[in-house]
Amino acid sequence: MKKFILAITLVMASTAAFAQEQTPCENVQELAFTIMKVRQSGVPMVKMYKVAKGEKAVEQMVIAAYDMPQFNTESIKQRTIQDFADNMFLQCVKQQG
Repeated sequence: MKKFILAITLVMASTAAFAQEQTPCENVQELAFTIMKVRQSGVPMVKMYKVAKGEKAVEQMVIAAYDMPQFNTESIKQRTIQDFADNMFLQCVKQQG
């Protein structure tokens, strides 16, 4: 559980580094993937919300992830994680276009 919180913290902290290699929407997709992966692993929302540290866009992504159920079946977890990340990417692309 701690390594997932560390992972999301690193993703948030390294957004500037990713910007050189990825588009902003790719960064959103990667962050969304990590947030939902953490959610599906059972990390309490309060911990994830604290990690967001007042970043409104990240807080909204955490809220969206925790609005979805946590699943028990590994294949459904993986599909949910990917679908969430893809949906966040799609929303980002639509907002930019």
